[in-house]
Amino acid sequence: MSIGDVTELITPYAHAAWLVHTREPSRETKEIIEPRIMQLRAEYPMAPGIELEYLDDATPADILRTDHIARTGAPVTVYRDPLSHAFEDRLVFSVHGGGYVRGNGPYSRCGAMIHLRELGLPAACLDYRLLPEHPLPAALDDVEAAWRLLTDELGYAADRILLAGDSAGGQLALSLALRLRDAGEQLPMGMALYSPAVDLSFTSPSHVANVGRDTIFPQGLVGYGTPNAGGADIAEPDFSPVNGDMRGLPPTYLCAEDTEVMASDTLRAAERMALGGVEIRCHMFHGLWHAFPVMHPAEPLPPESSLVFAEIAELFGLPGPRAGRLPKLP
Repeated sequence: MSIGDVTELITPYAHAAWLVHTREPSRETKEIIEPRIMQLRAEYPMAPGIELEYLDDATPADILRTDHIARTGAPVTVYRDPLSHAFEDRLVFSVHGGGYVRGNGPYSRCGAMIHLRELGLPAACLDYRLLPEHPLPAALDDVEAAWRLLTDELGYAADRILLAGDSAGGQLALSLALRLRDAGEQLPMGMALYSPAVDLSFTSPSHVANVGRDTIFPQGLVGYGTPNAGGADIAEPDFSPVNGDMRGLPPTYLCAEDTEVMASDTLRAAERMALGGVEIRCHMFHGLWHAFPVMHPAEPLPPESSLVFAEIAELFGLPGPRAGRLPKLP
């Protein structure tokens, strides 16, 4: 697919100082990763990466895992490397995606383990309540409860936590930051958002323009419909944070793929943050897939995913990869 296919989406932001646009995938992604993605797309038409999960017993022997329960009943897992103490007072809080209907369990823990390895910090994740049994904002309430467990009970300082989220988890992470800011509470050191689903009214330009281009959602988001918000207005910032006031948020890294149906969510969020005076970096890639840094089909990570984590480590002064700490994916 040529880069010209997405020109109409990128052009309005082409001169933004906060935007980097990588216009071609790496050779490794073209030759090794993409054929596997095509195979998975045929096997799992909706979000194939969800099927690529670590088993609980795949946790490396030299990584400590502790399990907790937040006040809402949400399970929270924390991973630490006992051999490294220099950054033990910092933490990545990884909020998983999955369209609010899946992602609990191994996929959630996989995201935490990837962050632990690639950023060199302890990492936490949670299993939040899912649709359709639990209308939104139950998931956000669970994420907030997990945040308070990490800060109030486990003793992590809020400004030493990197808040990360992919897809639906990106929406939940950003909405949590807005809640904390509105309450006048201490914010995280920063955020890392991978293809965040920040417009649940599905009115971003790419929701239409990238139907048929998206690797994982070739039919667009029509199969998901409008998320169940229990009768509340889905355009409210608790559900569609792109419509919120972004002033006062912490430094944020965003990335997405330019042919995915949620590409414009990332661009719009970045623009809103920049207008609000937030320090941001936004990197758009081509030839990959939705939420690719944490939803990937094989080891090693695609070069683009490794680049994303290197950029995050540089932005927030983090130690970077821990080689050999993560078992290989099937």
